[in-house]
Amino acid sequence: ESDDTLRDSPRLWDKHLQSISGEISVSELEGDCDQVTRILPLEETSNSSLLAISAVPGSCGTSDNALQDDLTYLIDHYKPTMLVCLAQVEKLEQNGLASLLDQIPMLRDQHSIQVLLFPLAENCFTSLSDIETLKILTSEISSAYSKNASIIMFCDSSDSKSCVIASCVLLDLRVTRTIEESIQILRKARSPDCITEKHVPILQKFELSFYKRLPQSFITKCEETILTSTEHEIDEKAESKDFCEDLERELQTFYKLNLLEQHRDALWKHTQRIMKLLSFASETIQFLAAQSLRQLVIHKKAKQEIKENSGIELINEALKSSQSDLTSELLISTVTQVVMDNKESALLFGKIGGVSSLVHYLARKYADTDVQSSAISCLLILSSFRGQLQTIIQEANTFPLLIALLDSSVDKLVIYICDTIQNLCIDNEQNRKYFCGCDAPAKLTRAISSASDHNPLRLILLHTLKIICSHIEEIQESFGAAGVVELCVDLLSNGSQVGPNDIQTCEYTSHMLKELAIRNDKNQERIVNSNGIPVLVNLLQTVKGHEIIIGNTLDCIYSMTEDNSAVIEIFLQHGLLQLLTPHFFQMLAGNLATNPASEVSLVNALGIVSHMTMESTPAQKEFREVQSIGIILQFLHAGVSPSIQLSAARVVTSLCINNDTNTQLIINDGGLESLIELLHSDDAALLDCSLGAIATILEENHDCHHILGDKAEISLLVSVLSSGAWQLRTKAAVCLTLLANDEDETYKQTMLKCGIVPQLINSLFERAKKLIAQVSFSISVLAENNKRAQNDFRKAGAISALVNHLQDGTYFTASGKPCKNTDIVKIAVIEATIALCRDNAACVDAMIKARGLDDLVVLVHTSNEELLLRVLELLWVVAGTESYLQGSKYQNAIRIADKKKNMLSLFAAIPKLLLHYEERIALNATGLMCALSVKNKKTTALFLEYDAQEMLATMPTTSNVSLREQMEQAKSLFMK
Repeated sequence: ESDDTLRDSPRLWDKHLQSISGEISVSELEGDCDQVTRILPLEETSNSSLLAISAVPGSCGTSDNALQDDLTYLIDHYKPTMLVCLAQVEKLEQNGLASLLDQIPMLRDQHSIQVLLFPLAENCFTSLSDIETLKILTSEISSAYSKNASIIMFCDSSDSKSCVIASCVLLDLRVTRTIEESIQILRKARSPDCITEKHVPILQKFELSFYKRLPQSFITKCEETILTSTEHEIDEKAESKDFCEDLERELQTFYKLNLLEQHRDALWKHTQRIMKLLSFASETIQFLAAQSLRQLVIHKKAKQEIKENSGIELINEALKSSQSDLTSELLISTVTQVVMDNKESALLFGKIGGVSSLVHYLARKYADTDVQSSAISCLLILSSFRGQLQTIIQEANTFPLLIALLDSSVDKLVIYICDTIQNLCIDNEQNRKYFCGCDAPAKLTRAISSASDHNPLRLILLHTLKIICSHIEEIQESFGAAGVVELCVDLLSNGSQVGPNDIQTCEYTSHMLKELAIRNDKNQERIVNSNGIPVLVNLLQTVKGHEIIIGNTLDCIYSMTEDNSAVIEIFLQHGLLQLLTPHFFQMLAGNLATNPASEVSLVNALGIVSHMTMESTPAQKEFREVQSIGIILQFLHAGVSPSIQLSAARVVTSLCINNDTNTQLIINDGGLESLIELLHSDDAALLDCSLGAIATILEENHDCHHILGDKAEISLLVSVLSSGAWQLRTKAAVCLTLLANDEDETYKQTMLKCGIVPQLINSLFERAKKLIAQVSFSISVLAENNKRAQNDFRKAGAISALVNHLQDGTYFTASGKPCKNTDIVKIAVIEATIALCRDNAACVDAMIKARGLDDLVVLVHTSNEELLLRVLELLWVVAGTESYLQGSKYQNAIRIADKKKNMLSLFAAIPKLLLHYEERIALNATGLMCALSVKNKKTTALFLEYDAQEMLATMPTTSNVSLREQMEQAKSLFMK
């Protein structure tokens, strides 16, 4: 029937009275609790009615006639017409007062005093079950008082039964308007603790029943008073004092009426008038208006009234000027109700400075914790709205205050703060950075460390830390410096995993370790140094069935094992690979149907295997021995997710590198056929990994080439060269080159028939460094000693395409970055040109026509020895080519090309190379010099001009047969 959040109204009322007048001291009370205390009438009148409370007659004296003396005193001084005895008979007997009951006939017959015996148990009225008894007694006493009875009540103990009944009588007789007012009268008249908090629930219940049966005239008077107050300006002059006091009473009544839905439906129309009362100078009226407004907003129409009549602005102004924490608390609570689930109202409150008002209460040094809780509760609602409102909260300097308040000893406040931080950080990386800048990770870490294992607050703090956590480098560094990594490892190592709190702790901490380890060497090192690796391995063993924790753990391990051989070694020592059994992979795969997120876990598990077995024979052997290779190959089959197939292909690559045993096992189990099937995929990344795995198998095992040597498979590889990213074309070229290198020449012929030539040439027009180098190598393999292939490439324009790469230019690396160091491209291009031109005059002619010699004579002066070696070899091939029509044609072509360049002559450079320490360069230089000089007096003369004889004479002896033969030929040409 009422809003549970306001059932503590006596607390609010007590605190309000104390805030404006100070606490009531015992010394100021009228009378002593053991003596007769008059309750009604409130002031001396000629009316004979009386309601008083006294001690049990005879209980205060020490003489034998104490009972008789007390009764005589009561009769003579108060002339009672009714005595209400609430004492139990056994209690009277225990205290030696049983004779009191014997006096009842005398009191009735001699003094016409009615004695109402109503024995009540001790601690009666401390539970709602006694409400009917309370109603009966209240009704009896109220009725008697209304008939001019003079009533004295007494009970047998100090549990305040008489005071509880008296407070209800005051309300029932409408002497007071609220139960709080009644309680204050009793406390002032009797003692401050005559009615305690344990009596409040039943008194509130009685109050609700009282307000249910109020006549309409009573409600109308309340409305008229409020209407008058807003139609006339009331000041604090003496003549308005009575009116203000009356208004206070009516506002209390108005609030109580609103507790009942039956009245609230009729009273919401006064919302606007109540809002106006917030501007009154009287703190009590402000408080009561705020209290009423807070109750009114439970009604939807009242909320609408506030929104449509500038109510949010009025409340915010009252909030700014309020001098009472209690009033402020009620106003904040009202705003919270208004903006809840209404982004428009929330944004308006933020724009008019409402957030700043809330921050003001949070920042006060001696702020009331209830006000702070209300302010945080409102911020919590506001923070749930994304976008501009969160920006307003951030700009109001709220974040540092929230972090500072985490030190509060009030758990409720800390929980609200944590929830607010979580709202502000979800899907908002910028706010996460702001909180890190406010030292949130360090503050939360300390709070978590100091909380006990079974304190629910620790889990809330941990969840907040998890929400702030992110793999953004700035946040990772902040968390790392705050000791979060060490905290997570410690919590995981101590977790018992026996209850939901432990599982939640594992989930949050494993999530943070995952985020902090992503591409962050420092945090990965922190995990290692805090002995986190065995903790992570143990976690995979102990949280079976908890997919989120397993997923987080695998993600963390994946990041740590990527390109980190030292970390991989530690994981191997703690038996990580031994956990990655077929059963483990089946468990992960079994979750795919019900939980799509399990795919990430499976991909990470496969990635970990790939990292750990890459070029590591011991790891490759260990994984083979756990017999998981078979299930890895199953993940290559059709119907499996492309991302899983891709990861499985990477594992195959890692297992096969430099490992004949694993390669043969994979071939025997049909792994190569499964990889070939994946070449039909439209997924570029999957195709890339499949080509990489196939290339590795082909390189490690030549006996399996026949599996891929059929025309259909070769045609499939050639088709990859015609489309797709350059990375795909590069790997397809690798596979084709490995097949072309086979002793079986039929593979080459099949490739030529499948149209490989134009596809390779088309790739030469790209600027990807790796692609050009690989395609050039493929051409060299296909053209080597193969006239048909040489001519096919020449006719398709391969030579001019190759020559274009002899000049400096900008290429791109695998990461897309520009690269000007093109020597590797030039080396590959020259090797391909050598293969095409060897013993093929037509190809040499094409190379000369493409002005390739102009670039080669320049490259003779390169400092790159590998490049120089190939340049000399190609020039040797050109100079040594025989033409049936013109024998010296190619010699002269080189001489003419050299002459055109304005730099040191090739004929001056080559003799010096005869003495090069690298015998291969000396060999090629000697061979080139001989090829250029045979039957050619002009070139011979040029060499002699540049000291060829002296260089030949000083050449050291060598065991290299080819070099010795060339030296002999050179001497025969130049040293006659």
